[in-house]
Amino acid sequence: MSEKTQDGSATQGPINIGKPMVSRNDPENHIIPGQVSGRRPKNSQSDGINITSARKKTQKRKTISYPLPVEYDRNPLPTQHIYSLLLKKSFDKFRNKVESNAFGAPRQAVKHRFSDLPYAMTKRSKPLSGVVMRPLRRHSHNSLQTPAAMTMFYRYLLESIYKLHQDQLNDLDVPLWIHRVQHQKLVDWLDVQFFTPADSLPLMGFREIVEVKRRSDEIGHAAHWRPDDKFGTIQLKLLDLFSQDRSFNHLGPVIIPELLDAFKTQHEAVYTAPRRASEVPMSLDFQQKNKFLLDLAKKSEDFGQLLTKQRKHVNSDPVLSPSCVYFTSKCDKTPLSNDYLEFHPRLPLAIYFPDHTLGSDQKPLYGILRVIKQQGDKTMIPSYRLDPKFKRLIAAVDCLHLEVLELSEMDEAERDKRRESISRWLARNVVDEYSVLPIIGKIALNDGLAPWEDPSYAGAGELYTPIQSRLIKHLSGMEEFANLQETSAFILNTWYQDHHSTWFDSLAGIKSIKTDQANQQ
Repeated sequence: MSEKTQDGSATQGPINIGKPMVSRNDPENHIIPGQVSGRRPKNSQSDGINITSARKKTQKRKTISYPLPVEYDRNPLPTQHIYSLLLKKSFDKFRNKVESNAFGAPRQAVKHRFSDLPYAMTKRSKPLSGVVMRPLRRHSHNSLQTPAAMTMFYRYLLESIYKLHQDQLNDLDVPLWIHRVQHQKLVDWLDVQFFTPADSLPLMGFREIVEVKRRSDEIGHAAHWRPDDKFGTIQLKLLDLFSQDRSFNHLGPVIIPELLDAFKTQHEAVYTAPRRASEVPMSLDFQQKNKFLLDLAKKSEDFGQLLTKQRKHVNSDPVLSPSCVYFTSKCDKTPLSNDYLEFHPRLPLAIYFPDHTLGSDQKPLYGILRVIKQQGDKTMIPSYRLDPKFKRLIAAVDCLHLEVLELSEMDEAERDKRRESISRWLARNVVDEYSVLPIIGKIALNDGLAPWEDPSYAGAGELYTPIQSRLIKHLSGMEEFANLQETSAFILNTWYQDHHSTWFDSLAGIKSIKTDQANQQ
């Protein structure tokens, strides 16, 4: 890849990410609403400042014709509240910089464009000395890009590249706490590439210079571009993104993956890890017992009525109702509508930070875990919906359990003991730290990090057991009959494997053989 210098010549750049740049000279890439035949777009703003070439004092403006715009922006910039604490901190850091007086410039001041790029220098606002360098609005010809537009484009960049990065990390067989480390490196890298790149002009920067006495509205020759001024490959991509009209973000989807590729090229070690298996494989023995249980569920007449009668079944059953009462009393109900959070990378789960005040140096001391609608979606499953979901699941597992117990010669007291034991076990897996973490509830934090971001949990293995992962997915999703059957079979199979494996192996094996023989006759 080449770097752009002041005279337009190319020099070898340090990074090659193997994808062509979108041409800045292609008219197809310069469409903005309301602009045709070189006219100023309707409702566009101008600061009334003329631009002079870095080599000529004045330059006659050329009339440029643009094609008709499309009807709407297919890649609108985000406008809603930022919920991720990591992204919010990075966004506020950027916004505070670009809105600061350090990058301010007088409205009536000569601007010196760098080559043919939408980038210029102009003198800084008083009382600051020197010059500031900033992107121009590509189609305005004479206006600096506004701080408001810069922050909107940065938020789009931040959220889009974070999501793409997370998707790619999820494909790798690396610990979850490494995800947070890499995300932090990525946002720090973006900040450096924007403000302080090693071998390129920054997207925004300033210089202290000795001015030559000239007209009051101009900067002297000493402020002109230097022979070694140049733009690196990454900075050219950022300039393409940040110089767009903020109402028409057509380059974003092209530039985001290219920037992520550039980051990964500089941090190869993590991204060469082997790919992760999509699911933990079940043993052949577990699969056979699962099939046995699913066959029972499909034949059960009672199971088919669970979607409508689960409340009566559970609330009136003295064996099951104590576990449901325990779940309801322990299930956290703290209002968390506008609090900052972090999402679990792979499960529909989030941790909220209700005690954190943005801008404070103090890190969150505790967090509250909640099930959400889907991974990365801030839509929380409210507590009043979790209660019936859990009761329905308890009823389904118990219904299938009764079908299994009917095949044995176990007395009623032992049956009730096992039914009560599995229902209490399910409740504790959701609201207690039964293994490592609860699914729902308040937990203390180390260094203000979510547990899956915290390296101190590295020795604990998987933070959520397979049964908890299945419970999270059940509580977050739509309650379809087939899913209820599969989840109930998986839960019952897992519980018996951990508690009465020999008894269940014998029962499932004998009954499966008899069923197969009956089917063959």
